[in-house]
Amino acid sequence: MRRDEVRGFTLIELLVVIAIIAILAAILFPVFARARENARKSNCLSNLKQLGTAHMMYCQDYDERTASYQDVPAAAATRSWMNMFEPYMKNTGVLNCPSAPGKFRVSSSGMYVSYYGVNITNVSVSGATWTYLFCYRPLAQIENPAETLMIADLDTEGAYLRWNSVENRANNVATRHSEGTCCAFFDGHAKWVKADVLLSPSSLATLWKGGLP
Repeated sequence: MRRDEVRGFTLIELLVVIAIIAILAAILFPVFARARENARKSNCLSNLKQLGTAHMMYCQDYDERTASYQDVPAAAATRSWMNMFEPYMKNTGVLNCPSAPGKFRVSSSGMYVSYYGVNITNVSVSGATWTYLFCYRPLAQIENPAETLMIADLDTEGAYLRWNSVENRANNVATRHSEGTCCAFFDGHAKWVKADVLLSPSSLATLWKGGLP
């Protein structure tokens, strides 16, 4: 019997197949990348929600006052707000943003540092020793906790961020999640905020300063 001949692909057919695969890859890779980033953003928001809850629990135990961004005076600081929140956190894994360039760590002094920071914008409060927003601040002084930034993504390792009144811009804020930032607010909720909103000077009075002068 004569064996049937098996015809292979021609060069043109192979090139067509390769072109189709390349087109599909070009279409699907951005979809996969967006899906992966959305998963990371959701994870980050979950972390910040847990940190917001930890903050509310801390305040209940400390006369309805916030923690401080770190021990004061700074020269004697061995704890950041993350150390102070630790008894109220499930684990320190919530201090790791999945899209950050580094991980939570403990400094040589014992201070916790990560790529999340609390808002220490300067505010004017009569009779206050410290004028940072997040520094043993009575919650009752913050006019609209649900709209006042408490914790957000940092672009450098540390423990805090602020609005720089001299340069009229935000310092240390990272916009690594879909051109925006994951944030926790003083009422404990967390949400994603577009970069152009968070970084706009028009957001200073409410979002950054909580209605304080």
